[in-house]
Amino acid sequence: MKKIQNWLVILLLLPWLVGFTIYGRDLAETIGDVYTGTHDFGGAVLEIPNGAAPTADDPGEIAHDTTANQVIVDDTVFDPRFEQCVVFENLAAADDNYEIWEFQRGVTITYVSAHCRGTCTTEAEIGFEDRGGNAFTLASTLTASSGTGNSTPIAVSSGGTLVAGEGMAIDVDNAVNPETDEYTICFMGTVTRE
Repeated sequence: MKKIQNWLVILLLLPWLVGFTIYGRDLAETIGDVYTGTHDFGGAVLEIPNGAAPTADDPGEIAHDTTANQVIVDDTVFDPRFEQCVVFENLAAADDNYEIWEFQRGVTITYVSAHCRGTCTTEAEIGFEDRGGNAFTLASTLTASSGTGNSTPIAVSSGGTLVAGEGMAIDVDNAVNPETDEYTICFMGTVTRE
């Protein structure tokens, strides 16, 4: 009797369904289906749960935190940004066009910071540029932290886009005192989509 009722419902709804598309998301939201196996969406974009601070803390759960553009899988955070730091000793005003990194993929540098260890009487004023000498414009002056202080990341306003194989360099724009201090120079960015 159950099979006959199901077929009857299908036959009654068939004329109404012609010309309409039923999406899997509509069915899942309506009846709470759990999908397993392989699903070919034919090149379509798959939207996952997203929003500010979503929860994805059980095995197999995935979500997109739109506030920080991070993906959460089983309560593990995957951040699309990269961070890198390099350490230099004995920076001096003569250190111009000093290449500190080369990228194997296109990137956009979004933030820079610095920390000075030592006496740091007159800290290095550090500028950033690409290998060709094109300077990055920073949102404000980069001031290195020192001692036990924390660095403040400074946004790169323009000039931070580098192509694959291009290097990033620094310039020291002042007379540093003493030149025996050690500097940690950090940068953060995103990889260019290929």
